[in-house]
Amino acid sequence: MGLAAAALLGVSAFLPWVTLSFLTFSDTTTGIEGGDGWLVLSLAIMAGLLHGVAPKWAFIPGGLALLLGLYEIYDLYTAADDRAAMENKGLQVELGIGLYLLLLSSLGVIFLSLAQWRKRTDTGRTFT
Repeated sequence: MGLAAAALLGVSAFLPWVTLSFLTFSDTTTGIEGGDGWLVLSLAIMAGLLHGVAPKWAFIPGGLALLLGLYEIYDLYTAADDRAAMENKGLQVELGIGLYLLLLSSLGVIFLSLAQWRKRTDTGRTFT
């Protein structure tokens, strides 16, 4: 399950993050095109590797990916000084499915990692 969440995290980098629309023109940007998708992809690879080797530490790249996704949303909404004025002029800014998947899959990586941590410590075995 943790590997599936890490794989979805990697896929989110290739999906649309932002859609800008102005009158009849529309442009969609993926995470890879925007630049930060490469960081998400590398965090997804690290999360997948850690889920295979040391599952209790996979929450670290998952948490970093979650923080990056939240920052991207914050940056998107604060980049425009006056969003209402932009919308009055016809410019629409929408979040893409990639950012939503990034948030959900990073939460999945975090929770599945912490569940593995609890599961492994409840059996009496210790892993370092």
